[in-house]
Amino acid sequence: MANKRIKKKWILLFGFLLYIFSFGVIKVSQAGPHSGNEDIVSQWVIFHGSSGRDEDIVADRRYILYNGRIDRGVIYGEREYGINLRWLRLTTNPNPDPYVVRFSARGVANGQVIQPTLGNLDGAWSYFGYTVAIFVDSVDGGGYLCYGTREYGINLVWSHTPCYEWELQQGGYSLNYDPDRSQLGVGYWTALYNKRVHKFVVYGNRDYGINLVWRRWP
Repeated sequence: MANKRIKKKWILLFGFLLYIFSFGVIKVSQAGPHSGNEDIVSQWVIFHGSSGRDEDIVADRRYILYNGRIDRGVIYGEREYGINLRWLRLTTNPNPDPYVVRFSARGVANGQVIQPTLGNLDGAWSYFGYTVAIFVDSVDGGGYLCYGTREYGINLVWSHTPCYEWELQQGGYSLNYDPDRSQLGVGYWTALYNKRVHKFVVYGNRDYGINLVWRRWP
């Protein structure tokens, strides 16, 4: 009788552990790049003025490109090594102006809404993406941000002409599930994907240049 009770306890314990393990696996597998760990790629947010979410992304409008990992916006800034980008803390009255990033898309006139398209990452993860060129404005320099090799820092260079190689990926990121159209536009977590090298730009420590690195995901 005692052996039966012990066996029953072990069966219950095994069932409980299996349930916990299964729950954890489901959570991790469905989290995608919006999960709460440090390896997420959707760590950027696009801001415009005092507006909140659900605002369309408009061609040539000035935005803040904010990174949640370091809690800073990215702006033009001269440095000895690497591309001339630096971080700016977004205080009540930031100086210089953090609204320096503009997006453009093929066939979209300035002031017009850039429409997202449904995409799929490596045959598994669905999302909505805005294919754009990224312009960083500054009286001291700046230009279109493009992939390009350099001796120091992340492989990014300036261009006088737009390079439509970026994809702003948003919209729910779920395995075998249609992404949520409501999570699009200004104010939502965004992954910054380069279609030329098939990698994401994320925050990461480096010896030279701004702390940005390339990352594949998943």
